[in-house]
Amino acid sequence: MKSQSAASMLRALTLNLSIAGNGNIKGTIPNIFNSISLKVGDTVIGNGTIGTVSGAAGGYQSAPVTFNNFSANLPADAYTDVSVLARVSQSATDDFEGMLASTTLDLTSASNIDVEDNSFVRIAPKSILLAGNIQEFTTSNVSLAGLPTVTYGSIASNTKTGSSTQQFVFTLPLLAGKNAIYIGKSAYVSIGTSTNPAGFAIKSVDFSDSDTSGDGSTYFYIAPGQAKTFTATYSASGLSSSAGSLQMAYLQYGTDSSAAGGFLVSPDVSNILTATLFH
Repeated sequence: MKSQSAASMLRALTLNLSIAGNGNIKGTIPNIFNSISLKVGDTVIGNGTIGTVSGAAGGYQSAPVTFNNFSANLPADAYTDVSVLARVSQSATDDFEGMLASTTLDLTSASNIDVEDNSFVRIAPKSILLAGNIQEFTTSNVSLAGLPTVTYGSIASNTKTGSSTQQFVFTLPLLAGKNAIYIGKSAYVSIGTSTNPAGFAIKSVDFSDSDTSGDGSTYFYIAPGQAKTFTATYSASGLSSSAGSLQMAYLQYGTDSSAAGGFLVSPDVSNILTATLFH
């Protein structure tokens, strides 16, 4: 969130919380979440008020969550991070396994936000609909065990064709949750990538892990609570005069040897594991 040209003060905010997925059958939004807080920069605002719930347990549910009577400074011409923090009700039987939660902030309605300038005059926001990342509730997930990295190989250029080839190495440290995780050994299946522009030839050169314990012929294995580092090497070819990027977008995994059903989609993955072609 950014205050254009001059500093302002955020006084109130209403966002929409929605849930769906398998774990949704165990309850409705008010009894799934013990508390919902808002974090604006370094300021944490607690006790969000949950409004009327649309939908019922077992189906798609949504409800407005309102935060009132607070003061959070928005400096001029600088983005301020806004996060939603929720405490989930305790469950010893994985009641919420597979539930999906997401938030939206609808600023097409000015009533969903109260921002004042230094004269306490209410400012009209830019009309926009903002959506947060979908969060999956699971004890069987895989998460980052550290920051991923990208390294570059040397560039080989062909003066006759004007094309260049370069290798890129993506390193991803991962940690298994409560259950074992399986990742397919085919990078073309397990790793989603994108290129910009799309005209570059991308080839998977190698996909390996740092510890082969438990690995099968078709999958990598991470035991519960174990961390392994995965290395994916790609080769990109295209016109040496072209600029572009190769990005790792997601990782597919599973809780059995089929290595399917779950996806690690993290801003840390997509933002950090972006290689600049022929930089």
